[in-house]
Amino acid sequence: MKRMRRSRGLLWSAAVVAGFALGLVLPGCPSPSEPGGGQQPKESDKGAETRRPEPAAGGQVKPEPPAKPESKPESKPEAKSEGAAGAADVPPAPKVSSFAPAEDVAYQMDKYIRDMEKGTAAESDYKELSEGEVSQTGSTMVLLAVALGLSDQDNKYKAQAGALVAACQKLAAAKDYAATKKAVAGVVAAAKEGQPSGEVKWARLADLKDLMKQVPRVNTKLKSNLNHLGTKAKEAAANVATLAVIAQGAMADVADTRKPAESQKWFVFSTEMREAAAAVNASIRVKNQKAVEESMDRLQKSCDDCHAVFKEEEKKPDK
Repeated sequence: MKRMRRSRGLLWSAAVVAGFALGLVLPGCPSPSEPGGGQQPKESDKGAETRRPEPAAGGQVKPEPPAKPESKPESKPEAKSEGAAGAADVPPAPKVSSFAPAEDVAYQMDKYIRDMEKGTAAESDYKELSEGEVSQTGSTMVLLAVALGLSDQDNKYKAQAGALVAACQKLAAAKDYAATKKAVAGVVAAAKEGQPSGEVKWARLADLKDLMKQVPRVNTKLKSNLNHLGTKAKEAAANVATLAVIAQGAMADVADTRKPAESQKWFVFSTEMREAAAAVNASIRVKNQKAVEESMDRLQKSCDDCHAVFKEEEKKPDK
């Protein structure tokens, strides 16, 4: 009996040794990775250990919760800047000749240059100019230069239009006699053929208030010339072409309006003014008095509709 027990003990010890050698865990024996189980795991192996599911109440094993996917930071859409429309929002312009024939625009440019030369011949002449006339005329000349540079019709200012735009901007910014006289000389020099010129485009180039104050000036002269259509057709055509150019150029100034958020209305009113002015111009060319009157009514309506939304409200006098 003692010999049999000794044999069983030897067999069990041999099995344990063999189990350790083969990496097996026999029932009732601690795993080598468990405390007291012999060799401890290496530091590099600790992260790879498999956790045993813990038994729940009643002896059942709780299932391991599925691993959560690695959360990536949410990419937020870029916030759009609110406010006025930019130049990119302005509707594309039609051919310049469709609303302002080049010969009419050039005629008006010539007249403005002569008027500014006369108004700065002497300081006494400068003092005779009406308030705001220099800045308003200069701002209008900026847009006329753009129209001449972009025109699909050949004209004497087309090649040097970029230089003329820059010179007219300096004229619009002049604040005294010396600066105005110098700016006028710059305009005359830029208007000469062969002058280096840069790119021209419809953009926010002129002061909107100056342009809006120039409109009634031009409109008054237009109505006067229309009363003598037989002899003043050329002047009238130039006047109304100028109004059409102002309407087109002012589209880019929507940020300067009283209600920049109403950009679409501004574009609509500006387009209506431009198209009505173009219709007046076409009617003048064929000397159709009835068509001129109808087109002038359209032009007036476009201005009235625009003023109802955008014109600055007059302050009521204090009682």
